[in-house]
Amino acid sequence: MIKLVVFDLGETLIFYKGLALNWSEHYCCALEKSFQELSFKTDSEKIKQASSILSKYNTRNNPRTEEISSYKIFSEILSALNLDTNLIDPFTKEFFKYFQRKTEPEETAIELLSILKEKNIFTAVLTDVPYGMPKDLVLEDLKPVSNYIDFVLTSVEVGKRKPSTAGIKIILNKFSCASSETLMVGNEKKDIDTAISAGLIPVLLSKDESIKDWGQHKTISKLIDLFQLL
Repeated sequence: MIKLVVFDLGETLIFYKGLALNWSEHYCCALEKSFQELSFKTDSEKIKQASSILSKYNTRNNPRTEEISSYKIFSEILSALNLDTNLIDPFTKEFFKYFQRKTEPEETAIELLSILKEKNIFTAVLTDVPYGMPKDLVLEDLKPVSNYIDFVLTSVEVGKRKPSTAGIKIILNKFSCASSETLMVGNEKKDIDTAISAGLIPVLLSKDESIKDWGQHKTISKLIDLFQLL
């Protein structure tokens, strides 16, 4: 009997329309907009320098298990550019705001979450955040489905990124659930690897038609298909 469902966030529960998983192609626009909003004087060389620092912390290009906070990343950018580091928080929020403009829930997410709520099945989100994204911004992305989610845990809080099982252990302990009673749904190999390592039932959400065999228990094309496993 399933008692708990753990969801990945990006491209699983919430989709960032028009954005690739790798944000590098948007660095210049996001940085220019952020600097403009805060009235920072910049030029192409400073944008290039800031982009280089972001690239260093881009987990799509440089995977890591240890998490790094947004404070460290964005203070490094401002310090390198000789800009006021007291403005780290507003700078960070302006940067992420660029990527949050076009967020929406997966098309069947609310339908599935409503069913889980009716069945008294716990729901949790375990997300690896980009560039140490602060939790309040993660919760902003989750607003459309927040009434249905019991617990949200970010990689910054855990200190580890998937496929580390550290976050899963925290979630299982919170709900006093066994791994065999828990489904984990995600769209990437690291989600499946995490679930397998932690002894959960791994489910892959794949919106394309390519065949991915990562050891998942089942592949679904929309979240409501999870209903078959409850």
